[in-house]
Amino acid sequence: MNKTYIINIYGKAEHGKDTLAVLLLSELVMLGYTGQIVWFATDLKRMAKKQGWNGKKDKKDRTFL
Repeated sequence: MNKTYIINIYGKAEHGKDTLAVLLLSELVMLGYTGQIVWFATDLKRMAKKQGWNGKKDKKDRTFL
């Protein structure tokens, strides 16, 4: 029976979360595990654009998100 693990990485913008995720996944693959990286914000941004978000990340738009 295969086990499923979910690892959440969170922190401030531009603090290396993506880099950590890629490094962690590559190490796990070397150990024989499989996995994928899923970004929560991707779906959030897609839905926000449908609601009129212009794609900017200034203070006003971050509040909207």
